[in-house]
Amino acid sequence: MQDETEKPTVRPASRMMQAMYGSGKIKKKDIEKAQNVLENVRGNLDISEFIQNHLNDISNVLKNIEAGKDDKEIIEQATHSLVDFKSNAGMFAEGKYINLSILLFQWMESIETIDEDSTDIIQWYFVIMNKILIEKDIPDGHIDLITKEMNEACKRYYAKHPEITPAKIIDNIDTVFDDMSS
Repeated sequence: MQDETEKPTVRPASRMMQAMYGSGKIKKKDIEKAQNVLENVRGNLDISEFIQNHLNDISNVLKNIEAGKDDKEIIEQATHSLVDFKSNAGMFAEGKYINLSILLFQWMESIETIDEDSTDIIQWYFVIMNKILIEKDIPDGHIDLITKEMNEACKRYYAKHPEITPAKIIDNIDTVFDDMSS
């Protein structure tokens, strides 16, 4: 449960989330009530169904890339799945699954075309998330290393594609895209 002295950080929703879910204010008492319910179930629910559905979606994204579907449609398909997964699984689980999804989502919000490099990142994400699902008890230290490597892969992509500006989406992950200007 959150310390009374700590105030929750309210961060702006991405343009994708605003388009899907809208925007507006929620009463403080409603937020606190929902927070209490979530804290009571967090970590106690099996989220493997959320993960499997998400993996199926990302597998379909990869199939659509291979089939040469429209880049914009593929990016939208992937970001929708990532938002859906993050919002559902994020409410009921610890962050080890979620941080990789946040990284991929933020990166997907930046790109406009699917090339070989972007396909590699999406494929890598799919393989890692699949491994996490199969080997449910991966040590947090390993997850941290995987998350850092995903972050580095995204940074390398931006370095190789300087015409792309990294999306500035704020979320609950500390490692997301260090300032690219330095």
